[in-house]
Amino acid sequence: MDVDARKLVISRLHQLNKARHATQSDKQLSKAQREAQVKTIKQEIKEIGGLNAYQHVSKTSESRYGNFNSAKWVIQQLKELDILPKQKTKVGSPRENEQIIQEQNNGEKYCTMSQASELACVNKDLKTNPNLQIDDKYFKDNVESGNIQNIKVANATVGEAWASLQAVEADEARQQDLKTSSVIELLDVGALDLNYTAYTKHIHCTSVDLNPQKPGIIKADLLEYRLGESSVFDVVVLSLVLNFAGDPAVRGDILKRAVELTKLNGHLVIVLPLACVKNSRYLTETRLNEMLDSLGCSVINSHQSKKLAFCIACKQSPAQSKSFPKTEVANGTHHNNFCIVLQ
Repeated sequence: MDVDARKLVISRLHQLNKARHATQSDKQLSKAQREAQVKTIKQEIKEIGGLNAYQHVSKTSESRYGNFNSAKWVIQQLKELDILPKQKTKVGSPRENEQIIQEQNNGEKYCTMSQASELACVNKDLKTNPNLQIDDKYFKDNVESGNIQNIKVANATVGEAWASLQAVEADEARQQDLKTSSVIELLDVGALDLNYTAYTKHIHCTSVDLNPQKPGIIKADLLEYRLGESSVFDVVVLSLVLNFAGDPAVRGDILKRAVELTKLNGHLVIVLPLACVKNSRYLTETRLNEMLDSLGCSVINSHQSKKLAFCIACKQSPAQSKSFPKTEVANGTHHNNFCIVLQ
């Protein structure tokens, strides 16, 4: 199946799923009419291949969203937030460091202190990289004697260099604490694969899906998963989950349940097709952020690729009782009708 054919399968299954939800909640139809129409829709879904077909083409055609595994972005964010340890900075050779500095500074070989820190030009022994062009002993003697006012190390004083060194040591200590800390609990909702197996030293991942395609993924509907429990996971990931649900109110319920399962000061990650927040009549990035805020979550970072929108929010307080009905917030002839309703 080529890329265009896979797109058609995904698109049609989304349409049918949405139609099924709409028909089931249509009060203008009699019970018999609803059942007959739902039966017809289910038959077409079955003929296409059902959820199995959707998951298969989603897995084999991640090209629809740029061949990007959202787990990579999740890991990157957890490292930046010091929830996971970062890879230790490697000290480049003087030649490598000089090349990097010259590229950054239009050929100038002297580096700023921030560049020196990034390149690990100053280490624990107070030795300097040749790019800083200052004598080791002179540097050390003046730091120890407190004479740090007017000595220049590249574009920074020795005092700034010393402060930078202390920051590097503090970061190393923080990373060491992370290495010895407990494993974080992560819930990967709608998992097509075991996306976090490379990080088992630091992450215990629970993967759930309506129709698991691999051993190790739990068959579960998030709305019925661990009922009666809350604040279970440090991180909850909803990657291309909200857009799969056909009913806007169900999307809102999924969002609320994900927040409920997130621990206080834990993090919720949402990934949506970019069109859901950039080209919808009923949802914008701002409105989504307002919904999350009403649920006690503050967005701390977001990112947009050519086809996807990412955000990570920290759960900082209990949810407020605020509703977000279906309301037009943008208009245009080519806008879509994607919507999330919070009741």
